[in-house]
Amino acid sequence: MSLIQPTRVAFDDPDLQGKRAALVAELRTFLPDDSVLEREEEVRPYECDGLSAYRQLPLLVVLPRTVAEVQRILRLCHERRVPVVARGAGTGLSGGALPLPDGLLLSLARFNRILELDPIGRTARVQPGVRNLAISETARPHGLYYAPDPSSQIACTIGGNVAENSGGVHCLKYGLTVHNVLSVTFVTLEGELIELGSAALDSAGYDLLALFVGSEGMLGVMVEARVKLLPIPERAQALLAAFDDVERAGRAVGDIIAAGIIPAGLEMMDGPAITPAIRPRRRRSCSANSTAPTRRSPSRSCRYAPCCSTAVRPKSAPRRTKPSGCASGRGAKRPFPPSVASHPTTTAWTAPSRAAPCPRCCGAPPSCPRNTDCAWPMSSMPATATCIR
Repeated sequence: MSLIQPTRVAFDDPDLQGKRAALVAELRTFLPDDSVLEREEEVRPYECDGLSAYRQLPLLVVLPRTVAEVQRILRLCHERRVPVVARGAGTGLSGGALPLPDGLLLSLARFNRILELDPIGRTARVQPGVRNLAISETARPHGLYYAPDPSSQIACTIGGNVAENSGGVHCLKYGLTVHNVLSVTFVTLEGELIELGSAALDSAGYDLLALFVGSEGMLGVMVEARVKLLPIPERAQALLAAFDDVERAGRAVGDIIAAGIIPAGLEMMDGPAITPAIRPRRRRSCSANSTAPTRRSPSRSCRYAPCCSTAVRPKSAPRRTKPSGCASGRGAKRPFPPSVASHPTTTAWTAPSRAAPCPRCCGAPPSCPRNTDCAWPMSSMPATATCIR
């Protein structure tokens, strides 16, 4: 795949214009006029996906409404040897929805219905144009949600998730799309309708469903999927821990997993990322931050504290006297110590609100410059503050 900028040349090619006119004439025999886009200003929005460095105008764009229309489109393209690229919301960053200059772009945006929601069996049967987050929003009244959470879940569709085997932060605990899809129904290039998998938790024979998920549309165009739903956790909580080097942060991750604790997700930021993004807001410095969103029942203690504290505290930490001043104003402008590793203790505690005082020191809230704030601007969830005094 090469970087393509002058896309108008390919679109205005005389040979392609004749091919386009013949294909449009046949498509309009069974598709309404608004389902076939052929003019340049109509197909321009489809020239790329989220990887906007690569652009190419398609020969034409079709937006079918029914499975039968998808079958007829693919049969026609197969007979005329016209390549087809399927497209969902176009949020992907891999170029999976990049059109071909002599090919048809098949948009599944109109397949946007949730066909069935089974709260007893904890499954949902959806069309490929359904947004990832819309499944969780529909299942929330039943106490359920869909676990895979790509960063673009507010806009990305299940069809694209299946094609790319999308994941997200929660894939650490709940797996990728392939681990949360029970069955798919798709149309081959010859127009044949095939179903892989079933509503059961497992199916006999070869795992062809796993082969289809992540195939980027090369094996067929998905028109329906049945996905798993999980119970909404009683509580979602985030923990932020600071480390003086990346090795200790990585060791904490290994210790957490070795202890048999599988958080919903683990993310780490190193020094070059922290300095421009976080440091201007915090009078402190560190080499690595690790954030672990947890999903568990309410508890007053943090089960991550032993692993994080061991990784943060060096073998021989110098004793320090209690710093003067607190959030009340005395000494509030004093610079924060340069490294959390210089402190003899690290205590994790639950902060139900931003103004909650720390029960282990002078009562300073998490916003005190001598405590690590819990990334409140980045998360609306109750957070776990880490008091290092």
